[in-house]
Amino acid sequence: MIKFNRCESIAKAALDAVQTGEPFSLIRIGDGENSVIQYPDYCCEPRIQYVFRRALEDRIYTKDEILSVKAAVITSMDNADVVGMHDTTHSDVLCRL
Repeated sequence: MIKFNRCESIAKAALDAVQTGEPFSLIRIGDGENSVIQYPDYCCEPRIQYVFRRALEDRIYTKDEILSVKAAVITSMDNADVVGMHDTTHSDVLCRL
């Protein structure tokens, strides 16, 4: 189940973590990260190459390299306190996946 949170409650949780010294992680999923997560099933090769070349080094990336990054992104999401996605219809809402 996806739990949606208002930005104010997430900001409070982050500030509480800072004040108590507790770790807190927030990951924002944008277009590029979404492409990585969807590769190879729903993201085509030209798109993923564009994402990688724009974010990293201007070269061709192998499928193994891309899948390694995908695995790391998914692991990071699984371990994050909050995973956020921008929603143009509700810009003050983030969701935990």
